[in-house]
Amino acid sequence: MEAWSRVGLESVVIKGVDELQRLVNATLPPVVHLDTLWHLKWFFNSVNNPRPNWGGYLQTTVTHTGKKTVAVVVTMLPMIDMKSTDSSRNYSTLCFIADQARQLNIPTPVINFDQPLWLKAVEITKAAGLDVVCCLGCFHIIKSFLGAMGTVMAGCGIEELLGQIYFANTVAHMMHGIAA
Repeated sequence: MEAWSRVGLESVVIKGVDELQRLVNATLPPVVHLDTLWHLKWFFNSVNNPRPNWGGYLQTTVTHTGKKTVAVVVTMLPMIDMKSTDSSRNYSTLCFIADQARQLNIPTPVINFDQPLWLKAVEITKAAGLDVVCCLGCFHIIKSFLGAMGTVMAGCGIEELLGQIYFANTVAHMMHGIAA
């Protein structure tokens, strides 16, 4: 067994979001405020004054302010041709990410994982003392939510409602929180 096997999760402490925000000293880019304003526009949407899509809104903002901000840069990295269950692969990947973050002056990188890899990544990160935040990807959170809603609302007609949009077999899987 690896040195970090099950050791890391024993030291995990769940903290409230407000405490995490105090611990993380990060300045958010100005584009975050534009995103909030764009979402707020939904409530003041009308036929004569429709809310533009995000690209149109950002373009309009750039035109009025004269400043162009880059919200995200996506770079493709090479694929790792190893099994995802290989702990040395996961450790090497986490170390690579931490090193890249240091080079880019990012205090603490945040990485999303799917459920099985998230558990391994948290174990490795905590046991090895890496300064990396491992987040559970939203796909599994949505699956869990759908499964809970399927249990709570079973028999109330939600299956028939969703059956108007999705196939019956898909609805049965959705209501149990299983990927179809």
